[in-house]
Amino acid sequence: DPLFTSAFVANLGSVGHEAGFHHLWEHGTCSLFGVMGKIKRGPDGRRLMTVCWTYDERIEDGLYSYITIAGIKDRLERPERPPATLGRLQATAIEQWQLDVVERRGAG
Repeated sequence: DPLFTSAFVANLGSVGHEAGFHHLWEHGTCSLFGVMGKIKRGPDGRRLMTVCWTYDERIEDGLYSYITIAGIKDRLERPERPPATLGRLQATAIEQWQLDVVERRGAG
């Protein structure tokens, strides 16, 4: 049964579709779904691909989830760089979180 796993990754881009969010199932043990979309060219000519994640928030505290996702994003966007240190990811994630809070307050 494919739903008894740690993570499930689908590549919708391989059949020409955009990435989309997938719901979590109550059946099985899968707590993370990752969906990749089709590859497109950005304004600067670089290849871009959307990746959407759905995860069960009960597996981790929000800040640690934010830091983990920031690390995944960093590795996908800059594969040539060495992996980010936990300290740098924490500092970057907290900084970004603070910017997000200020932006949301300004929009309200």
